Amino acid sequence: MDKEVLAALEENLLRSGVGVVMDRRLPHDANVHLSLTMRSAGVVAEGAAALTLEREGILIDKITVARDVYRRDHAAGAVARKLAEGLLQSPLILAFARTPRPQVAEPAPQVAVAERAAPPQAPPAERPPSDTVPPPATQTPAQPTAVPVAAAPLGKSGAFGKGINIELVMLGPAQAISAGGAEAGIGAATALQFDLGTRWAFRIPLALDFTFRGSHVGFADLSITPGILHRWRHAADQRWIPYAGAGVKLGSFGAHREFLGQPLVMPAALLELDDHHFGSGSHDPNVERALRAAPELWGGIEYHTSSWFSLDLCATYAWIRIAGENIHLFREMFGIRFSF
Repeated sequence: MDKEVLAALEENLLRSGVGVVMDRRLPHDANVHLSLTMRSAGVVAEGAAALTLEREGILIDKITVARDVYRRDHAAGAVARKLAEGLLQSPLILAFARTPRPQVAEPAPQVAVAERAAPPQAPPAERPPSDTVPPPATQTPAQPTAVPVAAAPLGKSGAFGKGINIELVMLGPAQAISAGGAEAGIGAATALQFDLGTRWAFRIPLALDFTFRGSHVGFADLSITPGILHRWRHAADQRWIPYAGAGVKLGSFGAHREFLGQPLVMPAALLELDDHHFGSGSHDPNVERALRAAPELWGGIEYHTSSWFSLDLCATYAWIRIAGENIHLFREMFGIRFSF
């Protein structure tokens, strides 16, 4: 596996514009040392890696990749990509690259050669008077210039680099506001998210929300919300990733007339009912039901403990119209996500 990671690391650096030589006798700026602690078991590989950059025995910086789980056939590429990104984004290494230094090389083995007689030299020409000799031109030795390098390519998220994310459960408080006032409740959801690239993703949450007014439900919905989000992601091993997005909330919505600020309907048959909960009867005239498409906004932050597991803290806002009234639905949800 060390040979695979070394070959993948060399490829990543070359693609980023960094020259790599394997012969120490060739001129170079620094030495790179790779250290792996990895093992494979079937189709997965697990372990950590470290990369040190030195110049003439002096440490410049050390890049580490925390222990993680990878798919075996993608492990070398994923580890090499993280090491290359860390190397090219290190402030110490960037400062080192901006400071010109003479390149170093290990001395080549000395080869004994027969000494040859020096060819006869012509007699020195007569020098003109000193007042007519131009001063010798001062020559400044050429200094190597630091070449800016591009960051290593950033792939999709997940342990296997496929960008498939599954949120098993999301829970949190919900608040609904309408003409009849504000209510508090609870929201629950599960979601699928597919990377469209390194930073954009397609998200499909399935949600169930309830808010309560006294002894009955004031608002409820069962909906699916396909949408697009953008993540501010710049490294494969980034811990905190903020994001924002929007979708269309499609589903069934219901609201009590009291919550909508509308007068209650009190037929004689309704007075005989003991259960006034939302949905207690399919013919309850004080419950307005509708199939709707409503806009919803998302914003949140992901905390990644590894490439395959993360925690998601998300806030949402949806604007819904039922029976001519506006409903503003807010949710703050906490979820558990697995990425592949």
